[in-house]
Amino acid sequence: MENSQLSRRNFLGKSALIGAAGVIGMNALASCSSKTKNVDYVFPPLLDKAPDGVKLQAGLVGCGNRGTGAALNFLSAGNDLELVALADVFEDKVWDCRSKLSKQRVEVRESNCFWGFDSYKSLLDVFRLKSMFSWKNRFVLIRLGHAR
Repeated sequence: MENSQLSRRNFLGKSALIGAAGVIGMNALASCSSKTKNVDYVFPPLLDKAPDGVKLQAGLVGCGNRGTGAALNFLSAGNDLELVALADVFEDKVWDCRSKLSKQRVEVRESNCFWGFDSYKSLLDVFRLKSMFSWKNRFVLIRLGHAR
């Protein structure tokens, strides 16, 4: 077996030298780079309510506790917001939601309360179709009775 020129002691010394050179080189490169400026970020003011605009009508599908809470949050988010229809699978959930909303002075007409598995389709008939383009095709097919 030949005697190698690289002993354990030489290996450790050269490794330490290369590591130190790398650290010194990185510090030199970092000191040459330009300093970043302090950027002042300006955030828009957070409003308590949405600004006034066109009156927005909404319908609630799913009148359980979570849906009722979401409806109340929706109504408290702005001035020109109105809840005009309710839909759920269960009749008692619709009436419970309507009574909770009436305690908050939100009146939903009885003719706009729907229940059953297809109640969301009846709710869609209450509104003029104002939605994103990608959803309009689905809503039109549901209204025409061609959707699965």
